[in-house]
Amino acid sequence: MNGKFIRIDTYSGYRGCQRDPTGVRHIVATDAENSALGDYVLKALSQAV
Repeated sequence: MNGKFIRIDTYSGYRGCQRDPTGVRHIVATDAENSALGDYVLKALSQAV
């Protein structure tokens, strides 16, 4: 592994510049399938308030 990754976090609510403490964080390999990335994004969006 070369140390590169894709990070998907939720930043939502009144203080949009701060990570949502009740949200999710996904660390995904750069060679992940597009469908897997889409699933992680949808999970993050479903946790956003």
